[in-house]
Amino acid sequence: MGSKEYKQLKPLLIIVGALCGFFIVLQFRSFKEVENIVRDSNANNIFREIQVLKLTNDELKQEIVELTLELENLTDGRSFLESIRTALEKNRIIAGLTTVQGPGIMMTLDKKIDTSWLVDTQNELWTAGAEAIAVNGIRLSPYTKGFENFNGQIYLNKVPIRVPYKIEAIGNADVLVKILVQQGSISARISNVYPGIKINVSQIDSITMNAVR
Repeated sequence: MGSKEYKQLKPLLIIVGALCGFFIVLQFRSFKEVENIVRDSNANNIFREIQVLKLTNDELKQEIVELTLELENLTDGRSFLESIRTALEKNRIIAGLTTVQGPGIMMTLDKKIDTSWLVDTQNELWTAGAEAIAVNGIRLSPYTKGFENFNGQIYLNKVPIRVPYKIEAIGNADVLVKILVQQGSISARISNVYPGIKINVSQIDSITMNAVR
């Protein structure tokens, strides 16, 4: 790691090191070596003491493992920056700021339903891990004007949407299909309220949704 990367990560290393020290002192205040741990708090001593404490206290094992892994990840500048890039890209997809393509599902309904059911459907898909959702070709995002009902006509993003309703979602197709068709699912509840409605849920190999901005 270069000196520039080290300077950038130094505050994070100090925080993680402080957390390790806090848990060690809290749980092992009666150990004679605690003073030595605090006094000799360079990186090599910290790692050596962590290894000893792993073997002597079951309650701290998991916390120390997690802190150790976090410290190792932070000391790898490239891995740290890559994790930030991945998180940013995921948020950009959810916000609809980038075009996304991938496998997913399509749900169609051939009768008019209340807007609340469309909202509930999209919420269940988000909860199941959908990366992107579109209704009748309109992608949902924080920038999308929500569902509205005027004189019996449903609007999404100020655009009228008519039956058949076509809901697409990109994500793990097996999981998304299961959440829509399992016992007590949103499909079953809609069918109970609207007898005779035809609801079809199918897996799609590839769906493309353009960025909303």
